[in-house]
Amino acid sequence: MNLEELELYGSSRLGVKQVSQQMSALSFTSETGNNYRVLGLKQYELSNHLGNVLSVISDQKLPQFNAGTLQAYKPVIVSSQDYYPFGMVMKERSSNLASDGYRFGFNGKENDNEVKGIGNSLDFGARVYDSRLGRWLACDPKFSKFPSLSPYSYAVNSPILYVDYAGEYPKVAIILSVPNKVSDFLEHKAALEKQGYVVVFASTGKEALEKMAANSSPDSPTESLVILSHGSPGGPNAGVYGTGIMTNMELESMSRENYENINFDKYMKENNVITDYSDPNYNQDAYNIASDKYYSYIDGEFEKKKEQIIEEYKNKNSIITSEDVLNSISRGNFSVKNLSVVFGGCNIGGYSNKPEDTQDIFAIEFAKTTKSTTYASEGYTEPDRTRDMKTKDKIGVTTDSRRSTGTWVEVDSNGNKSDMGKKSLNLTSPK
Repeated sequence: MNLEELELYGSSRLGVKQVSQQMSALSFTSETGNNYRVLGLKQYELSNHLGNVLSVISDQKLPQFNAGTLQAYKPVIVSSQDYYPFGMVMKERSSNLASDGYRFGFNGKENDNEVKGIGNSLDFGARVYDSRLGRWLACDPKFSKFPSLSPYSYAVNSPILYVDYAGEYPKVAIILSVPNKVSDFLEHKAALEKQGYVVVFASTGKEALEKMAANSSPDSPTESLVILSHGSPGGPNAGVYGTGIMTNMELESMSRENYENINFDKYMKENNVITDYSDPNYNQDAYNIASDKYYSYIDGEFEKKKEQIIEEYKNKNSIITSEDVLNSISRGNFSVKNLSVVFGGCNIGGYSNKPEDTQDIFAIEFAKTTKSTTYASEGYTEPDRTRDMKTKDKIGVTTDSRRSTGTWVEVDSNGNKSDMGKKSLNLTSPK
């Protein structure tokens, strides 16, 4: 029996290595043990956001000279291909394709080239797919939950947006962050896409809700939602003070604080109180008396116009609450079914070492309001990186998981929170 190839993996499949050895004689010792390495045996795939393998290159590189001087290297392209929307190979935009060539193609799935030709039949695991027809050769295993769709249709007939991953519902991941900011949330993007998630970016709560709605429909309701963001018990945020999705209590608190701050200097100026500590005429006692009077006065003013002030602050900063998500669901804009939400930010499940005020724990409020199941951390979070226990050095990244300094919790649709008893949570299958 011969082993023909080995798949190469990082956080996802990178390519394959041609082996062609008898199993009885197979050795996994270092190929550099004799001070040489055979080039051309490793093949690496270059794919797009849907996992479609567009090009395959080898580990060889060809030197390019100009007047005897080495200028650069070019890769050895093993094969290249482009696809029609439903996955059929575009022959006029492809090269070096062969029935015994690279095995993976559309959506990164394995080709079965023996019967229907190159790239026309793909094995998705649960079902076999015909890329010429854009149809499955077997019923969707969850067809009863989609009565308005053909059980043979691929990706609810939206192949540019969705990946039909093993017959499951559409799955969405939102990275909530300020534009162009580098964060560790990006370490999860490729792994989520490989698991069939549509990964989108948002910089405000309002934009996040718009993305939720845009990536769902009554015919394809969202079942799994991942929100990667900074966070606090008051809710996920984009890493900027006063952004994101909040509990009602957090929104009121921040609206009050903002209202107090924007009126403070005006009040002090009107009452001839110096607020600059470096001013030689600054008087601490006068400042303290005026401050006490101000906060007593402004709290009363806030209570008189509380609803208006909160709404203005909310709209100005594009903040949403769980009730806004519920309203979007009720209006049919955001379609969901048995919704499960993973919040990847810090402390969105509360603080593990402090008494709880359940009114100000976002994971609880969101689950109760939207009748969903939520998963969140009690503690700070980061990508779960595997470690060499001997040296404690970080040796790789398991980008589909996040680690908590506290613990992960699960909240049911009634708002009951339970400790999951683990430090690491797989974002794509939290159970």
